[in-house]
Amino acid sequence: MATRQLDGNAAPPAERPVGQLALVVFMGLAVVVATMRLLPELALLACSLTIVAAAWFLHVAIRRVHHDVLALDDAVSSIALDSAADRNTVASVLRHARTLTSADRSWLVVQIDGHVSSIGFDGTGVAALDVTTFDRIALESSALDGSALDGNQAPIRRPRGSGSPSRHVLVVPLPVQDQRAVLVVGRDGRFSRFATHYAQLLERMGRHAAAAMTQRQIRGHLEAESDRHRSAAVHDPLTGLVNRQEFRDLAADALAEGTHPALVLISLDRFKRINDHLGLQAGDQFLAEIADRIRRTSPDGARVARLGGDEFAVMITGAPAEDDLHALADALHASLTTPMVLESGSARVGVSLGVAMCGWGSDEIGDLLRRADVAMSTAKKERTGIEFFCNALDRQSLDRLELLPELREAIGSPAMTLVYQPQIRLDDAAPIAVEALLRWTTPGGRVVPPEVAVQLADDTDVIGELTAWTFRRALQDCVCWWDPSQPIPVAVNLSGRALIDADLTTSIAEILAEVGLPVAALRVEITELGVSDRLDRAATVLRELRAMGVTVSLDDFGTGQSALAHLMALPVDQVKIDESLVADVGHPDATDRYVHAIIQLAAGLGLQVVAEGVESQRQADRLRELGCGAAQGLHVSRPLPVTDVSDWIAEHRPATPTPPARRLLYIAPAGVTPGAVD
Repeated sequence: MATRQLDGNAAPPAERPVGQLALVVFMGLAVVVATMRLLPELALLACSLTIVAAAWFLHVAIRRVHHDVLALDDAVSSIALDSAADRNTVASVLRHARTLTSADRSWLVVQIDGHVSSIGFDGTGVAALDVTTFDRIALESSALDGSALDGNQAPIRRPRGSGSPSRHVLVVPLPVQDQRAVLVVGRDGRFSRFATHYAQLLERMGRHAAAAMTQRQIRGHLEAESDRHRSAAVHDPLTGLVNRQEFRDLAADALAEGTHPALVLISLDRFKRINDHLGLQAGDQFLAEIADRIRRTSPDGARVARLGGDEFAVMITGAPAEDDLHALADALHASLTTPMVLESGSARVGVSLGVAMCGWGSDEIGDLLRRADVAMSTAKKERTGIEFFCNALDRQSLDRLELLPELREAIGSPAMTLVYQPQIRLDDAAPIAVEALLRWTTPGGRVVPPEVAVQLADDTDVIGELTAWTFRRALQDCVCWWDPSQPIPVAVNLSGRALIDADLTTSIAEILAEVGLPVAALRVEITELGVSDRLDRAATVLRELRAMGVTVSLDDFGTGQSALAHLMALPVDQVKIDESLVADVGHPDATDRYVHAIIQLAAGLGLQVVAEGVESQRQADRLRELGCGAAQGLHVSRPLPVTDVSDWIAEHRPATPTPPARRLLYIAPAGVTPGAVD
């Protein structure tokens, strides 16, 4: 059996210890001859030193041979014992090959049934490797046919780009049951070339390894490693659940087999806050517990997957009844929203579930997943927790996809414009601000509601462009009515995604400078729902805006899931009571008490209060009695085009009272009757 040394340079291999000893003796004798002629008295000393050096080299050589013999014997014995005990002989061979040759790594390249595989060991563990060009070269160039190849006399350069993991390697052929196999060891250092005796050791160990290993052992190890790698490739390492691709394949198989699966997609709401507040380790612990709860709650035979991040999925086969799916969705929602005790504290999140069943049109896997995703997105947007897919949701989803390209074209075109709804002070009906409202008409004449347009932009990359256009257009229009002596600012709504834009404050400052208006001309309005998932980042941006001098309003207040928490956490100047709470103001019911409580709370925090959706004088009077300071709605004014705003403001400003006539006292000269002159 021959050993090849595949090296990255053409330098000759290291000499044998005997050759090194002969070189020392020759040099010593040369020194003795030279000194005998010039300095005879030093000849004896040179001769003595030569003998000592020769003896030392011989001692080192003997010790190395002894050490190598013991190491080889230990390796052979260990491999034989592992083979007899039916333990992992492949791992034992690789481990001892690395130790025996002081290599950085070792690997086995084997060809079974025409397929080439590679198994490696780097000191930490045995694992299947990707087969490289180098491995194939080593396999083909090894002396498997019995021909003698002397690697010491004919070193072979390591081909460039061959993929060899090491700079210097030794290759030993292993004839295992007439199969092609080579054992390779490698070193990484530039000057770590293998000495010849390592090749001899590896060659001898290879003979015993070839006798100990069988094709069955190698094949079994390769199959075990392949199964382990495949399992890792299709499972999430944190939760142990199957991943997105494997889940998709399983669902596709279930559809092809006609088992009529149903899908439940699960999304965690505000999970990022757990990572931010409790740390990544707590976040991982939370996700692992969520996975366990889903597994425990799901019926037998259901397949559970982690699709990525904070999204999970459950597949139930066998055409489950809709009532059973409702029960499962309710159970999952209840289980996943129950607070969880972690090592670093307690935590809970909201959950949105979307359920899709077979039978709604096409039953391709892509369609089924899309339906479940549409239902889940609806549950998240509407804050309902659970939604089942229906054709109405599908039409809405398709409608949004059709509107997206039209939205991109509408921004900055005549199809999109702004109208302005005034706000008044309730005490004297004086105008105090106007709110910019979006209006969009498609080329087909369809009027798209502003909330639909903004939500569509917020879900895509269009929101940045739409936000910049809205601010610029609103401030340009504000120039038409701006009067520094009686300022009427314009309020612009910010979506949740636009609010976390890192360049928002810079962009606003640039637009203000561009149109020549002071910061006092601008207000921004945010919604509770828009910031609930981004509370920390939103608070940071709002503080930056307030530091600029921009007034901040919390819109639609009283409709969120934790209105008081938002009011305490966000740096705002004003709250706007949602119109749904204002609608019944004036009737003897609990709504008045709720609105009154909001007004008192805001007053205690030093915040202004604006009531939205005021449609009658009765509502305006009752709100004023409750302590509300301002109002907005159809009773005040319908939304106005920019051309009408200045006139409306001029008409509704309180008349400036005429100052009383000044009376001058006239002091008449002596002899003239005194009097007053106007």
